[in-house]
Formats: sequence, C-alpha cells, structure tokens
Amino acid sequence: MDSGSSTGVKASPVNHSVYNVRKSIRAALKVLFLVVFLGWLMLWIMLPTKTYKNKWTPKLSTNLLLFTFPIMFIAAFGCVYLHLGKKSDHNYYHDRKPAGASSRLAYWKRPVLVQSSLGIVTAMELAFSAMFIALMIWSLANYLNVSFQHLYADKKGVTT
Repeated sequence: MDSGSSTGVKASPVNHSVYNVRKSIRAALKVLFLVVFLGWLMLWIMLPTKTYKNKWTPKLSTNLLLFTFPIMFIAAFGCVYLHLGKKSDHNYYHDRKPAGASSRLAYWKRPVLVQSSLGIVTAMELAFSAMFIALMIWSLANYLNVSFQHLYADKKGVTT
C-alpha cells in the first residue's frame, strides 16, 4: 500500500493528464461561449441602428438563422461542456477558491428585496434587471428615432 494514500491506490499520471486535457477543453469552451454570446449581444444592440439597416441588412438575408444559431450553438456545445465536467474524477469543491477570495462579490449576493411574489432578490439581480430595462429603453428609442427619420424619406422637398 502507498503510505500517502488512504485507499491504497496510487494515482496514475495518465488520469491527471486526462483531467488536465478535459479542464483545458472546458476552459476553451467557456471562452468560445463568451465570444459567441457577446457577438450575439452585439447583433441585438446594433439591430435598431442605421448601420444595421443600411449596410448589414442587404448582406445578411437570413435574420432568423442569424439570431437563433448562436444560442443553439451554445446549447449544443454546452452539453459537451457538461459531459466533460461529469467525467472528471476530481471533486468540484477541491478546485474552488476559499471563501475570502469572493468577498468583493459578497455585497452583490446579499438579499435586498424579500417578497412572496418575487422571492429573494439579490443586489446583483436588481442591477442586471436595471441594465436590461435600460437596454430595452435605449433600443426602443433608437428604433423609433431611425424609423421616424425614414417616415417621409420618399417625399423630400414636398411640403403638405
């Protein structure tokens, strides 16, 4: 029996290398998911602008595929990501940082609003909700601004 192990089974270097490969693949998938998601968000932010209407729309004819494919891509490869995580031999809590490392986020994780209809709402959830509402207001205002500018574009110089 190995004196350093309580089970008597010595960990082979192959298991550690497979774990490291899976961990690096998971990290690469996270980065890929982030890039795809940020690109998808950029499309939604650019949607009500003149640049999207005048320059991108003629070149991008399939809007349905353009807006749904990134999310389906993330969902499909998310299954691979979860599968790789399930196959790892190491414990999740083994790789976690100590509690003091996330103290800068402690304020955002505190309950701010407690109601029976909403449940427990943290400061982070309220902040993201406010940012989402601000994005919706900006998107609607920009869409209306671009739409009203093109309202009488066909009749330039004609006054009624």
